[in-house]
Amino acid sequence: AQAHIGKIRSYYEPVAAEFQALTQKDCPEDLAEGYTHLSKADIKQMIKFFDTMFSDLDAYANNSVKLKT
Repeated sequence: AQAHIGKIRSYYEPVAAEFQALTQKDCPEDLAEGYTHLSKADIKQMIKFFDTMFSDLDAYANNSVKLKT
């Protein structure tokens, strides 16, 4: 399970970082242009989704470690 958690996290962290960058004032123009189809509320919702997913992955990793010992 630990290997899968690491793979899931490493796959989605760059995507989550892009959404975080969209909220910054110094966001690159090409990045902002790529996400023009999303509203600010959509972007905030995606950031919240990724935060929840990462915290759930951490919780699952901690629970699975405790069960093995």
